[in-house]
Amino acid sequence: MTEKHEVIYTFIKSFIGFEVKLKRLNYYKKSVKRKNVEVDWDSFEKDYREVILIIANSDDKHIKYLLTNPPKKMCVKDNSITFDRTVTDNAANELMISLRAIRNNLFHGGKFDGEELSGSERNMTLLKSAIFVLKKLELEI
Repeated sequence: MTEKHEVIYTFIKSFIGFEVKLKRLNYYKKSVKRKNVEVDWDSFEKDYREVILIIANSDDKHIKYLLTNPPKKMCVKDNSITFDRTVTDNAANELMISLRAIRNNLFHGGKFDGEELSGSERNMTLLKSAIFVLKKLELEI
């Protein structure tokens, strides 16, 4: 397994594990579009805002990278798929949006085709930073 594959695997495992933990802590809701269960990230962020802000305000290089170079969100503009930055007004919200955007881009945004990771250096840094944040959050909940 290459380093890229290991980082992708670690991110997927960390993200899934974190979502399972959130559901076990009752941070879930019924999907609006479908009738299935989804993680209630907004409620988690509201309840743990102070903890998330402490993490966001740390001097760690992973946190700083995510806040200064956040992932872009895949969207449709002029009938073409493009990536746009979501602008938010606070660091806690930026971290939470970044985690989900990284996950969505990996699974749905054409960043990984099963073999190669596009935009490798930036995407590897985003994945490593997200893994760091997920581990920090997991320690706090």
